[in-house]
Amino acid sequence: MEANLHLSSRQLHSSHSLSAIVNVITWFLLVASGLAILTRLLTKRALERRIDIDDALAVAALVNHHADTLNSPL
Repeated sequence: MEANLHLSSRQLHSSHSLSAIVNVITWFLLVASGLAILTRLLTKRALERRIDIDDALAVAALVNHHADTLNSPL
């Protein structure tokens, strides 16, 4: 009986740990993608190139992803 109780508390703990790991990975990738887009825009500005529709779409996708990540429960 005690072994079953120990197993169920262990499963609960691992589910919580998995949620925390997924949250950390999501935020890490979100920050990495934001830095990649920021680097792309700053590089284009430094080279005096104009910002095209693909840059605007990349920024829009990043903003959408931020909104989706902030509103999704884990």
